[in-house]
Amino acid sequence: MSVKRVKPISQANSGVAAARNTGIKASTGELVAFIDSDDLWHSRKLERQVQSLREAGDVAFVYTGYEMIDPFGRLLRTVRPDPRFQGAIYEKLWTEDNNILGPTIMVEREKLYRVGLFDERFHVGESLDLRLKLARIGIVSFVDDVLYRYRKHPESLTADSRVGLEQMQKLIDYHLADPNTPREIELRRRALSRYCQREADVHFASAEFAQALGWYRRSWRGSGKKGEILVKSLRCLLGRPGNAFLRRFRRRRTDR
Repeated sequence: MSVKRVKPISQANSGVAAARNTGIKASTGELVAFIDSDDLWHSRKLERQVQSLREAGDVAFVYTGYEMIDPFGRLLRTVRPDPRFQGAIYEKLWTEDNNILGPTIMVEREKLYRVGLFDERFHVGESLDLRLKLARIGIVSFVDDVLYRYRKHPESLTADSRVGLEQMQKLIDYHLADPNTPREIELRRRALSRYCQREADVHFASAEFAQALGWYRRSWRGSGKKGEILVKSLRCLLGRPGNAFLRRFRRRRTDR
């Protein structure tokens, strides 16, 4: 007797968050895992994550490492879980850069409903929004192995850093709009500082030094990377000629 393992569901295109919510609502199992379009799972991904969930006990979600591949399947980058991002990581998700990839997570279906599923108002950033909501209600664990292959396309939404920054601003305004305690006020300050520095870095990479300098100044308060901000700010003051000279100087030193 054949067993139908995959049930395709069709609906009008309403965005990634809506599609994932439809899948979650149609599911009947205790656990939910995700995979996007033409990405790939390691053959033991689900087994390893189920084992991790059982061993860890009551956790918000379990994630894994992953490989980033190009449209032809060629390896671009391997990302292993960062030991700093386990346990109580809610505040770290706001204040520190991390490489958690949303589709690698496995989570109890009940917890998804507890936090309200994916927020369909976010067309980019919906995965980070979900991780923030889950991390707020419990600790996080990971499988220290590379069990997912993420296919990076040039037209991928995540490739547009400016769109990603707009969504980060929206997440801050949504989750941290009205801090009530000194700790919440400080968290909002640090989250905004990180946002401003990332905005500055985008302008810096495009040699828009005047704009970058303004954002670096805004990122100063609440930043844990003041040394990096100071160096980048000084380079902004050098402008295009000064930075071109620095690049030539570095190349000469490397060629020696």
